[in-house]
Amino acid sequence: MTVGQRRYILRLIIFNGSKILGKSGREIVINLGRRIQDIRRRRGLTTGELAARVQVTSGFISQLEHSKTDPSLQTLQRVAAALQVPLSYLLLDEETKPRVTRMAERHVIQTGGGGLRASILSPLPSHYLELVLLEIPPGGLSWTKGQFHDGHECHLVVQGKVRAFYGGQCYLLATGDSIFWDGAAPHGLENVGDEVAQVVIALTPPAFLPLEQVGDGKRTETWT
Repeated sequence: MTVGQRRYILRLIIFNGSKILGKSGREIVINLGRRIQDIRRRRGLTTGELAARVQVTSGFISQLEHSKTDPSLQTLQRVAAALQVPLSYLLLDEETKPRVTRMAERHVIQTGGGGLRASILSPLPSHYLELVLLEIPPGGLSWTKGQFHDGHECHLVVQGKVRAFYGGQCYLLATGDSIFWDGAAPHGLENVGDEVAQVVIALTPPAFLPLEQVGDGKRTETWT
């Protein structure tokens, strides 16, 4: 079930005050029961203790955790309060769980012979947000000409000194500085320091990939 489907069903529950029914609703109930049981155990509560807080029977809690009953909105609200979590958390899909990207698992792009290196920090495929670590050698450019795209970017300089170009303006950024812009205007970065510059870039929606090499492989362009 997609996040959109879950949110749609949640709106139906909230506005109609109805029980969770139907095929998609049954999927939610199954995930809901497992999540309630997991949180209850992590809280160190017995079914009886949770039932007392929710003002239902232990049998009802057992049925709920084993997906044998369709809870009402009011009951879910009491369960969430008893477990000290937001109601929306109980309805989270499995796909919304955190995804860890280890350093050794990063998708790394080396661009030609210029020494430019881009490491994709966010999980692939990218969906709503893309996070990139861009390493630019001294005197290097992030791309050979200003690029533009729909969406927004935020750059954080974690090492070195860079000059950021945006439209007809330029901004000098040192370690710890950040800059935010709309991707609709041509933009680019240049390393003006004497060490490799490291810049973390957040893009929404994702726009950095694909990184495209053109010409003889020494010249590079990127969609960012």
